[in-house]
Amino acid sequence: MTDSYDLLIVGGGINGVAIARDAAGRGLRVLLCDKGDLAGATSSASSKLVHGGLRYLEHGDFRLVRESLAEREVLLRLAPYLVRPMSFALPQGPGSRPGWLVRAGLFLYDRLGGARSLPGARALDLRQDPLGRPLRAPGAGFVYADCRVDDARLTVVTARDAAARGAVILTRTALVAAQREPDSWRAGLQHEKGERHEVAARQVTVGRGAADQGEHLVGGPLAHGGHAKDLLAEHVEGPAGDAQRLALAGPARGDGDGGLQQLGLAGGQHQAAPDAAGAVAGAADALEQAHHVAGRVDQHGQVDGGL
Repeated sequence: MTDSYDLLIVGGGINGVAIARDAAGRGLRVLLCDKGDLAGATSSASSKLVHGGLRYLEHGDFRLVRESLAEREVLLRLAPYLVRPMSFALPQGPGSRPGWLVRAGLFLYDRLGGARSLPGARALDLRQDPLGRPLRAPGAGFVYADCRVDDARLTVVTARDAAARGAVILTRTALVAAQREPDSWRAGLQHEKGERHEVAARQVTVGRGAADQGEHLVGGPLAHGGHAKDLLAEHVEGPAGDAQRLALAGPARGDGDGGLQQLGLAGGQHQAAPDAAGAVAGAADALEQAHHVAGRVDQHGQVDGGL
């Protein structure tokens, strides 16, 4: 007999497990599979930041920033041992954006997300402030707050809560075939030990990151990312680079502070000292924050209820 589900999710990263948790919490029958382990690829190799996307303000994407800042507050409140505040310095120098523009952006950043638990941005003299020590040529600047996260652990905690809500989580199980039928998908799953079985699902969604590859499909495309919204909507009422591109010195691995983290302008003249914490990377999208990750977790990783 073929097991039947409302939703089959391919990928055990933060997107996949968050979709599973949300859908299972709405009463859907959910199956999630991943050919490897939870957070085995992109979701354990992120910048390990939970942030609102300061750079998106410059592009006018205020809604994205507002929603991301609100999610940051949710995670700070519900998983404080995984999501921790961290300060970032924005040095000012030749080639930097004008100080008034940076100040205006930080003013908006502090207020777009509504109530906040982090300190507001402020101007500072990096020649006098300890935050300027890793810089070779410190001067004026600003400091603002965002958060760092244990990304892999957040993924595992979310998966555990999804399972507690009724979702079936299968690791080391690959989707090897998917056939579209009139009213559902028929999918073939194979465990790494060779065991294979079929399941039926009303909808299949891919919640995998860029590190993964495609699967064998017959009969039509799969939904990607969070495109299970149409199915979820049935179970809930209401709405479900330029020369001055930012460069990010992210948190080093480990739980310790490990020194100072600096955020500066790639077009400026500031260079981090060799012992500055973190590795400099392009300010691309950081941790893919999952919507509705609201399970209450304690210091031992146990989930107790949720929103």
